[in-house]
Amino acid sequence: MLEKIKDIRNKICDGNIKSALEKVKELCNHIDDRELKNRVFLACSIYNSSTQEETLGLGDKPVQKNNSILSILEMLDSVEDYFKESVSQNLVTNEERTLRPQELISLYEIISANTEKIEQLDSNEKQLLYMQALRLKKVMHDKIDQKLNKEYPLIIFNRLIFAEKLDKIEIDQLSTIPANKQFTWYEKGLIVSAISLSLIKRFDPAKIDLLINFIIPFDDLVWQRALLGLVLGLKNREDKIKLYPDTVRKLERLQEIQDVEIGLQIIGAELNKESYKGCFMWRWSRFMDKNSFKILGKVEQWFLPFYPNNPIIENVKQSFPNVKDIELIPELITNDRHLSNSQKYAIVLELPKWEECKVNDFIRSLKSGKNCTREHIFDPYIADFFWFFTFFPSDEFENLFKETSLSVKFYPDSTILLTGSILRYKSSESPNN
Repeated sequence: MLEKIKDIRNKICDGNIKSALEKVKELCNHIDDRELKNRVFLACSIYNSSTQEETLGLGDKPVQKNNSILSILEMLDSVEDYFKESVSQNLVTNEERTLRPQELISLYEIISANTEKIEQLDSNEKQLLYMQALRLKKVMHDKIDQKLNKEYPLIIFNRLIFAEKLDKIEIDQLSTIPANKQFTWYEKGLIVSAISLSLIKRFDPAKIDLLINFIIPFDDLVWQRALLGLVLGLKNREDKIKLYPDTVRKLERLQEIQDVEIGLQIIGAELNKESYKGCFMWRWSRFMDKNSFKILGKVEQWFLPFYPNNPIIENVKQSFPNVKDIELIPELITNDRHLSNSQKYAIVLELPKWEECKVNDFIRSLKSGKNCTREHIFDPYIADFFWFFTFFPSDEFENLFKETSLSVKFYPDSTILLTGSILRYKSSESPNN
């Protein structure tokens, strides 16, 4: 209706009065307020009378016509207020009905207009404005979430790793994810990896805050990824960190938490010993080599956590060789304690091409548990970054693990300080030199 009123005004502005009055008559059929409807009819009647008198040569024609048109425009203001009130009440109370596009626009316009004059609204009007805002937010989120909910983590991932700078609205939205129960641990893990890659690529205190937000709830399988992301993202960034005193204080307080300090010690030990690539080097070489990673294409495939019954496994297991205990493969790989996520996906995707004897050997190895006697939760996460930087074909990312560039080699007595030198260059020099 509001659009029709706008159309009527445009017709009057263009001098097409007769067509405008026809539209006004149609509009009146939707007005339940009898008094308002009669006033509109009266204004139209006065214009028609002045037009007939003009034909007969009676009265002050221009003045009468102008006054009647002005009266019609004033009546349109009243009709517009009537429909706005009717629309706003209906859109708030009738939550079950799906709003049409024009109704969404109308509701937004009503909220915007009333927000500008909120000081002039009484208590009931403010409550109505509040309910209207909630309704609009709910409708918009519901409509989008129905279509994109399952795609959000991947959309966020690809947006983060290639964005030079994050928008405030984007940062605010990301800050709500750690406490959002609608996101699974593996979806949060994927988003954390994206923030980490983005921080590694370009320093930004906002990204540090986001990773801290993912650490503090200490959700298992999520906070460990976020802590590692801080360690790798802050490497050789101590000079930049000092420019942001608030960030320094946050990192210092974070490191006072016992679980964080223990996590940093484990990360330091695993980086120093390079244990994150040990299983690949000596145990898994008979099942895969560096060419196996070529089957991984998009960046997110290198960091997507490996979890049971995910679509990738479900699609590929139909092509698994028909050998004994083949149905155990997804669970056995999921429970493996040391293979990185990218290694697991590379193996699963390549497995349909393996000879049966190789598949049988692989199953026996997984079932025996001899593949790895350690259980360091950070190893697989570090390995995801190691294999990505080592084998992913892109100039977008500098190899953190390249000896001629950045190194992950710690001195045995080194301690990770989130606000200091995170990692040191490989060197034959001793710490005392």
